[in-house]
Amino acid sequence: IGLLLCGVMAFSMLAAGCSSNNTAPEEQQQNTQQASIFENEPLFVMPLAGNIVMDYSIDHAIYDATLDQYRTNDHISIGAKKGESVKASEDGTVESVKTDDERGITVVLNHGNGWQTTYSQLQEDVVVKEGDKVKKGQEIGFVAEPTKYSVALGEHMDFSIAKDGVTVDPKS
Repeated sequence: IGLLLCGVMAFSMLAAGCSSNNTAPEEQQQNTQQASIFENEPLFVMPLAGNIVMDYSIDHAIYDATLDQYRTNDHISIGAKKGESVKASEDGTVESVKTDDERGITVVLNHGNGWQTTYSQLQEDVVVKEGDKVKKGQEIGFVAEPTKYSVALGEHMDFSIAKDGVTVDPKS
């Protein structure tokens, strides 16, 4: 697993869990380094370790087993056990904690400079509230049972990154 650059920032990937299902286990064990070519841009890490059970795809439709249809997807779904800790991928401020039928309990972090991360499919007992300051790696919540809109994926959490309101692939 190497470092990938995307636009004006670099994202780093935690070796244990931010690869697709077809990555060899020995590659998942490698450590990665963080680097940024711009001084004040965030260096995001994955919020937990696990395999991607539904990939990011806004350019073409991918199959959604729960809905039994093809659709685009503006986030990644990371397989994880119910109750597993979900951590902030970068320093930020809790912008909102909300609930909806499709994504369940969702925490949105604002990282400044137009950057935002979203963590969904969380248990009700999130450990942050709106306005809280969080540090990279700080626990913000726990994986819940999936909602009826993503039950075929099994236990997982949804993660997205956006710049100025436009999502970007969290793996790049």
